[in-house]
Amino acid sequence: MEKNEIAAKLKQARLNSKMTQKQVADILGMTYQAISNYERGRTKVESDILVKLCHIYDVSIHHILSDAPDGTKTETDNDFCIPDLRLQNIIRNYNCLTEDGKKILAAQAEFLLSKYHTGDSELKTG
Repeated sequence: MEKNEIAAKLKQARLNSKMTQKQVADILGMTYQAISNYERGRTKVESDILVKLCHIYDVSIHHILSDAPDGTKTETDNDFCIPDLRLQNIIRNYNCLTEDGKKILAAQAEFLLSKYHTGDSELKTG
């Protein structure tokens, strides 16, 4: 597949997700110019970034890299997707914490989940 085809699919996936280049860049900790360069085919997307973009846009890597007819994930694709930008920001900040900070945050999160869990789905912590 041509680099420009991948670039066009990445741009379309972002637009379908109703996200700006800046929002995506903020999630990934990079500049919006980097996202723009990926979408214009000026810069090759490294595999680790491609995986993250697919998670953000909730599309399969297969769709981006092949002639798949749509952008929906298949059952064999990873289910991991975090559409909520606030949650993505929390995760990015979590990854910057020390190990002690992560333990404290995990304990606080478990407390809040047990206190405010709505019961709509099974509560899994730990």
